[in-house]
Amino acid sequence: MIELKGPGASEIKNFIKEKSRIEFCLLSDKTISGMILWHDENVFHLQTDAGNIITLFKNAVMYYSRIN
Repeated sequence: MIELKGPGASEIKNFIKEKSRIEFCLLSDKTISGMILWHDENVFHLQTDAGNIITLFKNAVMYYSRIN
């Protein structure tokens, strides 16, 4: 099984500091975009582009990246 690696913890901290917009592609074929408010080893806490505050489990994420 291939394990995809996302950005490291220091890069995620930069995403938070710079208030970067991030797009998350989920295992359910959905995408969510927004800003990461905080994270830990299991979850991301996001403010979505729609203004909702959500907690997203990392094991539900296929991959994510910064968007402009």
